[in-house]
Amino acid sequence: LLGLCVASVFISSCSKDDNDPASVLKYDGEKITLDKGVIKDFGGSAGVYNLDLYLCSTGISYNEPTNIFSGTGNYIYFELYTSTDGVLNAGTYNLNDTGDAGTFDIGRLKLGMNYATNTYDNSVDFLDGKLVIVKSGTTYKMTITGHDYLGQVISAYYAGPLTYHAVAK
Repeated sequence: LLGLCVASVFISSCSKDDNDPASVLKYDGEKITLDKGVIKDFGGSAGVYNLDLYLCSTGISYNEPTNIFSGTGNYIYFELYTSTDGVLNAGTYNLNDTGDAGTFDIGRLKLGMNYATNTYDNSVDFLDGKLVIVKSGTTYKMTITGHDYLGQVISAYYAGPLTYHAVAK
């Protein structure tokens, strides 16, 4: 009986953390599952490096060798500035147009994006916002909060790996 109790404690301690929320974007009453992340590295200099972050829903694919997105779905995009070449640093990034490390100057949602026709149902820019990144190995956990120009709340959480692509080095 003692062995059974020890085994059940061990098995339950190895299960997925139930407190870890799903990767989801919430906007205008909708919840959109995010299932992949892509970083495009545009390089930089003088301790500031430009990385574009895309968190995408099911239906959008990314072909790393060609650097092309395809399919239909939704995504959230950030033009980030970091202090380490080729690395998305953990930390807090705030919407700010200075281009300083630890900021982003564009935060945008594309809803109903169709890459075949290059059309979308809605494009929503952040008026204010914050992106908090925690990194453990190759897994990122990101919490996103902000507002659009109409004052609507934009929030998202993503947990998973990111596909990295050096666009210009």
